[in-house]
Amino acid sequence: MVRRNPAVRSDQPRLSHSRRRTGSLNALSLLKSFIESGNYGPGMVLPTERELAERLGVGRPAVRESIKALTILDVLESRRGDGTYVKTLEGLRRDLPTKVDLSTKDFSMLDLLEVRKMIEPKAAKLAACRATEGHLRRIEAQCIKVREAADPEEAAEHDLLLHTAIIEAAGNPILRELNNALTRLLRRSREISAVGALDRMQIVDSHSRVVEAILAGDAEEAEKAMLEHLQQIGMSLIRYQAALKAFESATPNEALQHLLSLARPVMQEVSDKTGQSCHLAMPSNGNIVVVASVEAPLLMGFSVHVGANVDLLNTASGHVILAFRSDEYQRHALEAWQEKTSSLLPAGLDRHLAAIRRRGYEELASYQVHSVVNISYPVLNQNAEAVAALCVPFLARIGDENGTPQVKERLAYASEALSRAIGGGRHLLGRPREL
Repeated sequence: MVRRNPAVRSDQPRLSHSRRRTGSLNALSLLKSFIESGNYGPGMVLPTERELAERLGVGRPAVRESIKALTILDVLESRRGDGTYVKTLEGLRRDLPTKVDLSTKDFSMLDLLEVRKMIEPKAAKLAACRATEGHLRRIEAQCIKVREAADPEEAAEHDLLLHTAIIEAAGNPILRELNNALTRLLRRSREISAVGALDRMQIVDSHSRVVEAILAGDAEEAEKAMLEHLQQIGMSLIRYQAALKAFESATPNEALQHLLSLARPVMQEVSDKTGQSCHLAMPSNGNIVVVASVEAPLLMGFSVHVGANVDLLNTASGHVILAFRSDEYQRHALEAWQEKTSSLLPAGLDRHLAAIRRRGYEELASYQVHSVVNISYPVLNQNAEAVAALCVPFLARIGDENGTPQVKERLAYASEALSRAIGGGRHLLGRPREL
């Protein structure tokens, strides 16, 4: 088959050598911009992998992984012998990280997701048609156990059992054997995601849509819901791994994973008690990056996605982290910020950071969203320095008894609990705990 070259645009500029040296750090972002700026629409073919690498100024492996990531999100599709085509632009509207690297020591998470997208939507469709009463009871029971699980690890185990029950309900013995052969990888992928990649409420909601469709015998809706569920997992894992990579040079991966595993149940409790979303943020290259997030448990709310990257001085979390770090750290961080932004430091910043340290938290109207007030408390290490910040982007709801005082009380308790869990805490500052 002949590739339709007219859709390949040659008028887009090539990148300079200086960009080429650093391009591998943001290949996914560059490819996204390339598609958008080139006015590529559904059905149009992209340049070859080699041409993309040259135009974007990155290596071919980085292009290959970025294409795979956008394929998982249904933005692109590869046709053997005919090239890579744009399928839909919907996935580009999401807040993508700059880089994707989902490989573990023994397999690629993206490869596994690619296989799951081939199998599980069709299995859900078959299950809606073929499931016996026994199958339906097992599927519904596992869905409930995911919702009621006491911790992420327990939820991950029941997640695996739920998907296995759906495969079994499809009534195809070869499909069942294939799923059994993948069990080790499926279990490992859930162990990774349980640390902090997926939001519990999101996973419960998407599972419920799949299970409701199967129980109703709606084959088409079951297939659609499962596909959307897997795409949601793909997006969450891409964001999560990007967040991990952002801190590899400054924070040992094991230490970060440990912090995230401790933070998620603490954040979930804050969200459940206050009715607000909650996220964990850490410093990275002069910015603040969200490394874990829990959505509000109510129908309406505001939340910040994992992977969100915000200016150091435009966020309550950035202020808190600066306030609870050494003078030397502050000086280097602020010098880097000035060099990066070509801006002067805000007047009175020193006094403001000192005030935050005295009261123990920051409360700041959002720079990005009207009516949102960011409340942030530090997570302190054994040296009483902030390694991260817990934040609630507070959005007042009519008739809600939980106001900012209740949120601050809950966040103060949560931040100290998490600080103590990593060997730190407010008690190291020589002041009473602020609750």
